[in-house]
Amino acid sequence: MTLNTDLGWSLGDDIRVLVALGLGVSIYHIKQIQSDMNYIGVEAPSVIAPIQDLLDQYDSAQTSLQSLNNDSDGRMLKKADVLEWEANAPGASYGPERELQRIKQLLIQYFSFSILAPNMANVTTNLIRS
Repeated sequence: MTLNTDLGWSLGDDIRVLVALGLGVSIYHIKQIQSDMNYIGVEAPSVIAPIQDLLDQYDSAQTSLQSLNNDSDGRMLKKADVLEWEANAPGASYGPERELQRIKQLLIQYFSFSILAPNMANVTTNLIRS
């Protein structure tokens, strides 16, 4: 199976979804996510654009995280003034890690019907022998 770009998906969206969800990029995962994405394209085409927006936000957050990690030049902060934090302040911004987690949670909601869903949420299932 291949990703049906006629439905509105772009080439590479399947790999981007797998990476954003923290799943391995294996043949099994690729074929399954392509099937899931084609299903979404047929059954709920209006959801494609929001998913693609989330993937763009994920790429942007990854870039921000990489630039943050590169800004320190290998230095470690040894002393700092005390800062006061206001919980849930209006207009408070969150770091890229928090943004990546938020995007992953939203993507998990979009793909919750998938057979890959337990792997997306890092849930393990115990098999019960009869």
